[in-house]
Amino acid sequence: MPTIGSRIRKKRIEAGLSVDELASMLGKDRATVYRYESDRIGNFPISILEPLSKALHTTPAYLMGWSAQDSNIWASRFRERLSSELENANWDDIVAAGGNPDYLSRAASGDCELSFDEACNITDVLGLSIDDMVGLIKRPALGNEDGLDMTIINLILSLPEDKKVEALNYLRYLAGSVEK
Repeated sequence: MPTIGSRIRKKRIEAGLSVDELASMLGKDRATVYRYESDRIGNFPISILEPLSKALHTTPAYLMGWSAQDSNIWASRFRERLSSELENANWDDIVAAGGNPDYLSRAASGDCELSFDEACNITDVLGLSIDDMVGLIKRPALGNEDGLDMTIINLILSLPEDKKVEALNYLRYLAGSVEK
């Protein structure tokens, strides 16, 4: 029978988050997240339930085991935005990018299962980000007056491939510490 910890771990992995990334989002250390996932917390703190469910794109009821169904908050938001994007889509461009119009239409209407990996693949085809598609993270537009955003982007793009991954992980870490 799944436990709170196993559901937390499952949702963290589905969201593509490392333990450190989740810990940063929650303002906790990695040992605490490991304790949550291994059910080594005697009394699970209710104060962490809401931020944890938001970070993992699920509901508190699912994490606690009160609901066997994960309502997939992110999936319903994703489908809604996908429907909107497909209304204005250039299907020739989508097909050229490797998209399957029939599958995309079924995904938007809810006629097929939608895993997080599949949603990421769809966003790649459409040239969008998963964060923008689910609307969970609000970001300011690029192009501040001093050009700092573009300087950062250009610096990252100029890095060798192995350093890009390292830079991206560090930026995720920094972004998580700013949201606290």
